[in-house]
Amino acid sequence: MTRVILILVLPFVIWASTDSLKKNSGINLEEVSDFYKSIDQLEVGFHQEIKLKDMKSPIKLVGILKVSQPNQIRWEILKPSHLLVNLNEKEIIVENGEGESKTVQVFKRGDMTLNKENKALESMVGWIKMDLNALKKDYGVTQFAVNEFLFVPYSKESSFFQKLKMKVTKNKNIEKITLFEKSGDLIEITFGKPKIKIKND
Repeated sequence: MTRVILILVLPFVIWASTDSLKKNSGINLEEVSDFYKSIDQLEVGFHQEIKLKDMKSPIKLVGILKVSQPNQIRWEILKPSHLLVNLNEKEIIVENGEGESKTVQVFKRGDMTLNKENKALESMVGWIKMDLNALKKDYGVTQFAVNEFLFVPYSKESSFFQKLKMKVTKNKNIEKITLFEKSGDLIEITFGKPKIKIKND
């Protein structure tokens, strides 16, 4: 579950750690940051592949991401089985399955100091609040190709991943995120064309 939470919030911290960016041609990260700051509501479909190092075939997921600023995020996996994660400033609600088999877990911020996973979830809430000063302390970012960026955590021990690659379109939309986990597993998410409502529209 921590893996799901981590992935869904990453597109909304893309403007962290921009001081170390290399200036290549194409869209730069500051432009993408300004664009996402202007968004009030966003809805986008995605295809996700989880490539486990011990499995030949990837796990394929299909879902929808919805965001309402400043801190409402809905990450819903539709296929192959239903999983819904709702996040806000105060809590994280995880619904797994449908019908009689559905389970619901609610994590309140005050309850997130019990174990390692809950502490990780609490840190995700900090990301949703756009705590840029804290984020800049944790990640270095470089632009390694046209419209492509690399995120590397300064502390490998406390991070859940080794590195993250992000590709954006010429319209400043996030097109693909590739997450390289410390275990050797890889998660790749490809986003479709988003429906966007700009603030004050």
